[in-house]
Amino acid sequence: MSHAEFLRVETLDSGFADAIRKDWRTAPGLSSREAAILAYIEKVTKTPARIVPEDLTPLREQGLDDRGILQALMICASFNYLNRIADGIGVGKGTLDTPLLPDGI
Repeated sequence: MSHAEFLRVETLDSGFADAIRKDWRTAPGLSSREAAILAYIEKVTKTPARIVPEDLTPLREQGLDDRGILQALMICASFNYLNRIADGIGVGKGTLDTPLLPDGI
């Protein structure tokens, strides 16, 4: 199940899920807290070496404490990790003629 499909199932709102998938910055109904979290995790995903302490300011302004920031970061990192494994072995792509992993693993 894709992330967009998961969001669609959880929110029961296909329009919202499609808007988030297309561009979360313009999706209607997104709270400022959710937007701050998404901006942070997007930067963590795309340019992690460029994270600076000031990147946490919008999160703190939206009421996140260290624990909340860490939770968002850990969820983001977990999805990034699992997506890279899936991409690395061709999950869902149908492009592999032979499995990358030997039988029995």
